[in-house]
Amino acid sequence: MSRAGVDGLQLRFPGSWWQIALADPQAAKQSARALVVRVIGRADQHAQLRAELRRSIDDAMTEARTIDARRFAIALEIVPDVPIPAFLSIVDSTTELTAAASTEPGPVLDLFLAGLARADPATDAAPATDAAPATGPAPAPAEAMERFAVGPAQVARRVRYRTVPAEGEAPAVTNLIVEFWMTVPGQKRVVLLVFTSPAAELLEPLLNLFGAIVASARWPEAP
Repeated sequence: MSRAGVDGLQLRFPGSWWQIALADPQAAKQSARALVVRVIGRADQHAQLRAELRRSIDDAMTEARTIDARRFAIALEIVPDVPIPAFLSIVDSTTELTAAASTEPGPVLDLFLAGLARADPATDAAPATDAAPATGPAPAPAEAMERFAVGPAQVARRVRYRTVPAEGEAPAVTNLIVEFWMTVPGQKRVVLLVFTSPAAELLEPLLNLFGAIVASARWPEAP
């Protein structure tokens, strides 16, 4: 088990994960390079593999920064001897929802999701079907929200797919994207956890994994 936190949020990760703080770009780059060496080694014959992994991690961190993520985690091994690629970006919402009548998590999340729906008309408050195709590339389902409680916090989950077009000899890849918006107990704020994985065909196991990580969330006791 490993842990990660942003502004007091603590998460428990099953298996082994590599965590990178994104606030310092140079330190993040060095951490990513250290991960590449750990996974592949320094042998000359693996130079191409190292370059490809560095590129993959750099692209993932760049995408994490586009949503102002403060922390980034990479799954190294979730199930022994079974590589499952997965990334997590943690975004701290510093914007206080001052229009909320109280810090009760339900109304705070209601207000946040209403604003999200105005900004993104594709957002739907109906439960997600989470249906994955049996074979072939995964078509994007209707974006949807499912809500549940985690301790004193309220959470909304959205499941999406994004296809990266083929480039050169690299085939097109369909990424599973699972977003969790979680209220901060005692505050009018929301944090965002974004899990991504190119193993979209593993929808149900990945949803269970990501859900378990979110369910492990703990916040410091209020003073």
